[in-house]
Amino acid sequence: MVDDLLDLSQLDAGRVALSRRLTDVVALARTVIEPFAVRDGATLFPIDVEGAVPHLFIDPDRISQILENLLSNAVRHGAPGRPVVVRVRADDARAHITVSNEGAGIPTEDLTRIFARFERGKRARDGAVKGYGLGLFIVHELVTAHGGEIDVESPPKGPTTFTVSLPLESERGARANLL
Repeated sequence: MVDDLLDLSQLDAGRVALSRRLTDVVALARTVIEPFAVRDGATLFPIDVEGAVPHLFIDPDRISQILENLLSNAVRHGAPGRPVVVRVRADDARAHITVSNEGAGIPTEDLTRIFARFERGKRARDGAVKGYGLGLFIVHELVTAHGGEIDVESPPKGPTTFTVSLPLESERGARANLL
């Protein structure tokens, strides 16, 4: 919670510093998943890589923070024993990282507010899951700081899927930004 409050104060002050470097996002995702898999059973955390995914010009610590939050939420709110699946793919303009779980899902009326500060969905508020409604707000702000977007889908009879989309940059363009 203290880390979330520190991040919140930096976000409010417009002082979130990103330490960007070219990063293998697939390797990063595998590294983030590993502690969850060891704790909760390796078969529950498969990673699916679709095609070639170029290195991204990102802050690997902040992207790790984003993935840790999404995985933590997927475990807490997912059905026990059901898989949490991470997918990584790229198109012509963006890399996409999805985290999907099976469970009760997010009610439609909560989907529009899920990334708001101090907002928790009805099921989270009414359930035993503790939280302050800062995690997804911080995730949203960090994704936005990277020039990316985050989306959530939670159909009534399907998995809940969070998708983080980050812009691709060529190595030449990334190196030019470092100078």
